[in-house]
Amino acid sequence: MMTIPTLTSRIDHIRQLLTSAIDIKLQRDHKHGHTQALTDLQDAYDLAREEPLLPTPWPEITSYRLAHLRMRKASTNEELQDIEKLFAEISAKNRLTLGILPNIYQLAIRMRLGEDCAELFAETVCLLDQPNPFLNTPKKLEHTPVLNNQIVNYLELLAYVGGFDYCNLEGRYSYDDPFKDLGLGGGFIVKSNFVELPDIQMPLSLALAQAFELAGDDGLVLSWVTSNLTDFHCYQHSKQTPEPKALNRAWSLLLRAMIAEGKLYKRELQPDDTRKHLERMNTFLAKKLNVDKKTIFDDAGIEKKLSSELKVFGVFFKERKKSVTTSSQQN
Repeated sequence: MMTIPTLTSRIDHIRQLLTSAIDIKLQRDHKHGHTQALTDLQDAYDLAREEPLLPTPWPEITSYRLAHLRMRKASTNEELQDIEKLFAEISAKNRLTLGILPNIYQLAIRMRLGEDCAELFAETVCLLDQPNPFLNTPKKLEHTPVLNNQIVNYLELLAYVGGFDYCNLEGRYSYDDPFKDLGLGGGFIVKSNFVELPDIQMPLSLALAQAFELAGDDGLVLSWVTSNLTDFHCYQHSKQTPEPKALNRAWSLLLRAMIAEGKLYKRELQPDDTRKHLERMNTFLAKKLNVDKKTIFDDAGIEKKLSSELKVFGVFFKERKKSVTTSSQQN
C-alpha cells in the first residue's frame, strides 16, 4: 500500500513539473523552451504511471499536457499516431475526467492522419449532453450540464472542416458568438459632429473599426474606454497617439460632452477655468486636424458646436440598462 507521504510527494512533484512546463517565459523561449517543457511533461507523465498508479486526475492531465505540447511540432504519421494514443488513454479510463477537449484534439489528429472520424465526432457531440461533475456546475438539484461556450465552437469548426453531420449541434445557442449581443448588451457607441449615428452598442474593436472607416484619413477618432475621463486615447489614420493624462483631465469632460451631445451651452462656459479648458481643447483639435483654431467651433445662439466641416468621432462606453424585475417575476 502506498503511504501518504509517498503519494503526497509524487503528486507535488508532478504539480511542479506541470507548472514549470506551462510557464509563459518558458513558452516564449523558442530556442530551448519547447525542449525543456517537453522534458518536464514527459517526466510528469512517467511519474504518474509508476507503480502503484496515482489516482485521477494525475494520469489524465499528464497525458493531456504531453499530447497537447507534442502536437505543436508533430510532422510524421508515426508522431501523430503516438500522440493519438495519449489522448486515447484519457478516454479509456474516464472519458469525461477532463471534459470534451481531449476528444476534440483526438479528432484533429485523426483528421490529419486521413482517418474516418464520423463515428468519433458523433460520440463527442453526444458527450455534450452528459453531466460532468468534474467540470460542470449542475443547475440547483438537476444534473443539467453547463456547457463551455468554446467547446461548441470547436465542434462546429470540426464539422465544417471534416464535413461531419451537423444536426446534433443545431439549436445550441450557448456557442460563443461574439456578435449575438450586438446592440443589446452594454458596449461602446460611436458619436460624431460630422454624421448622425444611432446608439448601437458593440464591442470596442467594432466601434473603433466603424469610427476609423468613417473618419478616413482626414478625421480624428477619440475614445474613452472606461468611465475614467483620464483613460482617453486619440487616433489618427487608425494609429493610436495617446495624449499625456495631465493634459487630458482638464478638458476631457468638455470634449466628451461636446461630441456625445453635439453641443455645449454658453452659459455653462462662463467660469474662467472652463474657458481656459475650452481654449486648450481648441488648440488640441486644431493641431490634430491641421486646421486654423478659428475654424474649430460654430457659434449658434446660446450653443457652441464643433464645426460640421470637421470629422471628429468619439467612442464611448455605454452600460447595459438595468431591467426592472417585478415581484411576480422573482417568484
